[in-house]
Amino acid sequence: MASRHAQSITTRHFPPSLRPASSSVINWIASFTGPTTQSVLNYLSITDHFDDFTRGILDTKHLIYYFSVMSFGLFLTARSVDTERWKG
Repeated sequence: MASRHAQSITTRHFPPSLRPASSSVINWIASFTGPTTQSVLNYLSITDHFDDFTRGILDTKHLIYYFSVMSFGLFLTARSVDTERWKG
């Protein structure tokens, strides 16, 4: 029973209303650009990396993408805290 429930959760796709709005904006902007810029912007899209996770597929390129985004966010947070500390 539990495995059937887990399978039903992992095989469903998230509806577009639950996807991040920023990713939709990136995909929309990418549709008006050239092929090289479009491929770069599509790579930066969160939903393109998240689609495999919704199917239960763990790919290392997607994991590296998310760890890179998290590391960059933590770096920016640390810089912000340091700036506030130096301001006094």
